[in-house]
Amino acid sequence: MSGGPLAGVTVIECASYISGPYAGLLLAQLGADVVKVEAPGGGDSFRRWGGTSRRTRTRPQFASLNYGKRSVTIDLRETAGKAAYLDLIEHADALVENFRPGTLDRFGVGEASVRERNPGMVYCTVTGFGPTGPYATRPAYDAIVQAFSGLWSLLSPISEPRAVGPAMSDALGGLHGALAVVAGLAGAARGQDSPRRFDVSMLASSLSLLGSTVANYAESGELETPYSRGRRSHSLAFLAGDGRPLAVHLSSPEKFWVRLTDVVGRADLRENARFSTYPARLEHFEELRAELESAFTAKPRHQWLEQLYEADVPAAPLYTIDEVVTDPHVRETGSIRDATGPAGERFLVPRTAIRFAGDLEACSMEVPPLGGRLHIEELTTR
Repeated sequence: MSGGPLAGVTVIECASYISGPYAGLLLAQLGADVVKVEAPGGGDSFRRWGGTSRRTRTRPQFASLNYGKRSVTIDLRETAGKAAYLDLIEHADALVENFRPGTLDRFGVGEASVRERNPGMVYCTVTGFGPTGPYATRPAYDAIVQAFSGLWSLLSPISEPRAVGPAMSDALGGLHGALAVVAGLAGAARGQDSPRRFDVSMLASSLSLLGSTVANYAESGELETPYSRGRRSHSLAFLAGDGRPLAVHLSSPEKFWVRLTDVVGRADLRENARFSTYPARLEHFEELRAELESAFTAKPRHQWLEQLYEADVPAAPLYTIDEVVTDPHVRETGSIRDATGPAGERFLVPRTAIRFAGDLEACSMEVPPLGGRLHIEELTTR
């Protein structure tokens, strides 16, 4: 492990579940010393979320979001705990918290108290709906924000609504939270009179992902559905002859369309007026998909992929998680790593998406025990 760009920066993470801890994880992966403040007794609820695993004491969901950090237990409801917390604040550079707005103020350790001890601290909140507005104090979890933001309507048919996919609104909030902290630290390092307070909402973060969707609606008045993307971007998926799925992308340039039709032996489609131009293919998208769907049943997936790669057509196997974590490219590039739990457990977790020159490691792969052996004195002496 080596120092990353945030080496020497101390971040206090007063957060639980996903959004705040994900922000802390991203900062730790960049080299920051992230100190996770947890309540005595059980700590972050995600440590035991869904019950204790039969294989490990710590839940894998918690491990995936909290490796590379240190943990300290502080009871913010007690006078001694408040004092210890503010001692940490005094010696830190940034704070990330994801409580409902006003919670830390009620504990007596909100931003006003923080500023008294550390006026220049970068202070970042990650909440569901932001600190202001009529919905600011509503309880918010990933599914709630996905539903409210419209993201859910693009993942699951409204006629049969059900929760699908990963916790994207949580992750987007954490991603923007980490970016806000980095921006605040950069401004402070340059001596600029720049903002030190940042408020990130999961709602705004989710909407930021939907920029083209919102713009398209404003222009056309058409509501996108879970199946709109295929037509718009000509992203298609097919079952090969062995029943295994693969994906191809044909939006641009035209050469990919030509090469695909050559690979599947359907050059005749290029002469068909319904498919001869990109606008025509958009208009007759379902007919085109049916023609190609039939063609792809002729061979098993691996043979199609070999031919598509050779023709330089954008294509990929449509993997399930068990397949992607064992793929040779993923393994060789270290995109999936082993993390070590407090009791020596092994967890499979994604590595940081940001790589440094020389492929240096800026973050340990150890998941901290609750409170660990960390003493406040270790953090208040710098």
